[in-house]
Amino acid sequence: MDLKHTVYMQRALTLAARGKGRVSPNPLVGCVIVNKGKIVGEGAHEYFGGPHAEVMALRKAWKKARGGTVYINLEPCSHWGKTPPCAPTLIQTGIKQIFIASKDPNPLTSGKGIKAFKAAGIRVHIGLERDAAAYLNRTFFTWMRKERPHVTLKMAMTLDGKIASSQGDSKWISSPKSRRLVHRLRAESDAVLIGATTANQDNPHLTSHGQGRNPIRFILDPHLRTSPALNVYNDNRARTVILASTRVPEKRAALFLNKAVQLLRFNLKNGAFNINEVLKNIAEMDVSQLFIEGGGETAWSFLHAKAVDEAYFFIAPLIIGGRDSRSPVEGPGVASIKQALRIKSMSVGRIGQDILIKGSF
Repeated sequence: MDLKHTVYMQRALTLAARGKGRVSPNPLVGCVIVNKGKIVGEGAHEYFGGPHAEVMALRKAWKKARGGTVYINLEPCSHWGKTPPCAPTLIQTGIKQIFIASKDPNPLTSGKGIKAFKAAGIRVHIGLERDAAAYLNRTFFTWMRKERPHVTLKMAMTLDGKIASSQGDSKWISSPKSRRLVHRLRAESDAVLIGATTANQDNPHLTSHGQGRNPIRFILDPHLRTSPALNVYNDNRARTVILASTRVPEKRAALFLNKAVQLLRFNLKNGAFNINEVLKNIAEMDVSQLFIEGGGETAWSFLHAKAVDEAYFFIAPLIIGGRDSRSPVEGPGVASIKQALRIKSMSVGRIGQDILIKGSF
């Protein structure tokens, strides 16, 4: 493959990244139109409900698109949504060939755009920068293929593997730079989730702190143990949803509903939620990216359900000690090393004074 094609596709990927935290649950898409060796138009899908990348690129290229080549990181849509389908629009402009990094997993589109291009006599090339394109849209792909949000688990811990002292103190284990990154990750997510214990002890706002939009806030609280006075129930900075049992008393529930807090109720089995059922319901709220910042019990519940896709572990140069100090993953755990959950890919770096380990499952 000619290197120039790779360069143009990489440009499309760079453009696509502009929509992080603003287009979800739609995918990140960038488009570059080239004619006679020059870029004549380029664009990105930059906010939900806004023009798609292809439309933005065509607005700049106009008649120069005829006879040109299109580079796009995701198969153009062929169905109506909030905007018209893009595949027919591209065909009508008279392009001669198109490079598509990856097919769209959305069943409304998958393969249909490609088929339409071929039927129109347009040369189609699939797979250029496929891995980079798949990583960029990994949250969208999970949402489409697994019908649940892409789940990212975040933990901040000490060198001796503690997330809080025996008295519940955890502010602050991670460095300011690490916390700023966490705020950005919240802004790029549709929702953030914590457990009841973390909510009561830390009383967080769970906002992006000015890094972008504020995510929906989910509180995993089966028995409504959290205090109605918590910030997340009273600050009006973002939508708040409590995940509770169907058996919670109505009198107790009313304390939260009076604050315009939404309750999603689920049956408990052996005192716990069916995490996959919870995630399915969250996905139906157009949440394609879920960021979990809960404590050890919450982390275990999602890991045990094999519902975590990637993880951020911030390790601070601190030692807390104490047999009763809290650990990043609790619950009953596994019985043997053979049963341990293994990270498939991992990267290690520094952020401020901390070590950051990123991994995927």
